[in-house]
Amino acid sequence: MALRRELLEEAGLTVNTDPPYVWRQEVVTADPDGKIGILNDYVLVRTAHFDPRGLLPDDDIAAEGIDVMRWWALSDSAAYSGPDLFSPRDLSSLLSDLIAGGVPRTPVPLGLRADSAPAWCHTGCMALHITGDTAADTLLTENPLALLVGMLLDQQVR
Repeated sequence: MALRRELLEEAGLTVNTDPPYVWRQEVVTADPDGKIGILNDYVLVRTAHFDPRGLLPDDDIAAEGIDVMRWWALSDSAAYSGPDLFSPRDLSSLLSDLIAGGVPRTPVPLGLRADSAPAWCHTGCMALHITGDTAADTLLTENPLALLVGMLLDQQVR
């Protein structure tokens, strides 16, 4: 499994079992060829605390966009307001749901998905899954004015 190789190379973690898939993020482009723009599968790997240090040289790790590795408490990730971003963006709420509800039978869909587009959208539309709240995502998907107002409010200087 590619996941095992990646965990060993980038974090120095050896995994001997296939961990369960918990989330899937798919962003499908409106490309005529139907190519997928982004596909991220998230798995749950339970492990004891360890100091992450992969097998790759520092330059190779930096080329992957990784500049620091550290452990985060759930409360710390929820309260974080620095310049770095978590992926998925609502990671702390997703982890809270995972802890409370356990491993789902099938991966929970995240991100933009073309298969859940609203009825008024005939081609090239994608449902929005960005807030972590189903009702809010539905409102933003089905009401372009709500999306516009939300985007404007999000740009307010704090």
